Amino acid sequence: QTLAQAFRNAVEEATGINRLAEHSHQAAKVLYNQGVTADQVRNYTKSMCREQLKLGRTPPINLDQVGKWAALYK
Repeated sequence: QTLAQAFRNAVEEATGINRLAEHSHQAAKVLYNQGVTADQVRNYTKSMCREQLKLGRTPPINLDQVGKWAALYK
């Protein structure tokens, strides 16, 4: 849940948009078991949000999108 919350908070901080942490629990579990930290999730999520907004796209909807974008899955 910590990683899912980190994702949710980072999207909100970077964009002001609210996301539900519940939609990221499965990805969070996988990433946590692979050693990914909340700080990594927060930093990559904010970077992805900035990039998506710059390209005129919507911010990530769930942590799985950030995990794939940042190549966090092993």
